[in-house]
Amino acid sequence: MLRDSQYLNRRNTAANEIEHKYGANVHLLDDPYLFTMLAKLCHPECKQPAINQLLDILYRQLVKIVVNAEFPLIETQLQTRMASTHPEGHFTAAVIDPSQSVVSVNLARAGTLPSQICFDAFNYFLNSDGVRQDHISINRVTGANDQVVGANLSGAKIGGDIKSPRSTLRSLFTPSDWTADSARQRSSQRFPARTRGNAVLMRSSTSCPVLAGSAK
Repeated sequence: MLRDSQYLNRRNTAANEIEHKYGANVHLLDDPYLFTMLAKLCHPECKQPAINQLLDILYRQLVKIVVNAEFPLIETQLQTRMASTHPEGHFTAAVIDPSQSVVSVNLARAGTLPSQICFDAFNYFLNSDGVRQDHISINRVTGANDQVVGANLSGAKIGGDIKSPRSTLRSLFTPSDWTADSARQRSSQRFPARTRGNAVLMRSSTSCPVLAGSAK
């Protein structure tokens, strides 16, 4: 069995980040390619189908960045197409542990498409039985001066607990942090036994070019 040292014991996959003072759990990506795609998405002349296509590019890349930084690897034996004709057609390498469980949370409405993109992306390399999508219906609440003062949680469809998942992905697409905070707090209050675990919040805002994430 060929042991390829290039693909064993590797973990140097940190993304380039912008320095800030928001704390160690906040990550602002320094990625010219993604920032360019995001700038195109933010442009007032950006219309469908480009909007959905750009969202797909951005969120699949955010999934990749999160997985590279947070998900564990396992050493496994891999078979290539050469196995039938060459003895070294099998080799040992480190890959993402496919047994990891993930929950992609849709904060309707703006979070619906990003959550679906993340859900689909995880199903490509994780065991599909461990990938779930939950739904929370939530909207911003504004005051007399049209300022955001909170968020209203009107309903939720949660498919089970998240005690076992090592990483819980909450996919956010919102210009207001009120929505994200309220969803996290209120889901914990309504479903205390179902909201344990680690959360990764991902944000790509169309109101201004920001690529950000935080790990809780």
